[in-house]
Amino acid sequence: MKKTCNILAIVIISMTPCLKAGSADYSPKTVSELPEIKELSNPFTFIDGSLVQDKEDWQRRRKELKSLFAAYEYGHLPPKPEKMTIIRGDIMVDEEAAATIQNFELNLENGERTLIMHMRLTLPRNVAGPVPVVIKSVFGRFGNAAQAIREV
Repeated sequence: MKKTCNILAIVIISMTPCLKAGSADYSPKTVSELPEIKELSNPFTFIDGSLVQDKEDWQRRRKELKSLFAAYEYGHLPPKPEKMTIIRGDIMVDEEAAATIQNFELNLENGERTLIMHMRLTLPRNVAGPVPVVIKSVFGRFGNAAQAIREV
C-alpha cells in the first residue's frame, strides 16, 4: 500500500509541468493529453515554471499540488446534499477487541438522486480522554465495503 501511495505521489508531481501556467484555478489537461515524463519533477517548481522561494510561495505551491491531486487522483467534493437522513443501527460490543461497533445508513438526497452509504463506527471501550476512532464504509447492508447509488 505504501509503495502504491509513493508511486501515485510521484506521478502527480511529475504531471506538474504538463499543466498550463496560472494559479490553482487552472483547467487541467485530460490524462490522454499528458506527455510521458521519464524523470520526477521538482516539487518546488510552480506550474508556470517559477521556483518556490519562501514560506508564502510554498503555501501557494501546496495549493497547486492539492489541486493536482483533486484533478487526477481523488476528484472534487460533490455539492452539499439537499437532505440527509441517518439511520443508526444497534450498538454491538466486541469483547475481544474491547470496542463498541455501530452501523449507520446515510441517505443523501440531491434532487432526483439518492446516495446510500453504509458506515461502521468502531470506538474503544472504557477509555478516558481522546481516543482513535475508525469509520469504515461498508458494502451492502453492513457487509464488506462501499456505497450504492440509485434513482429515487
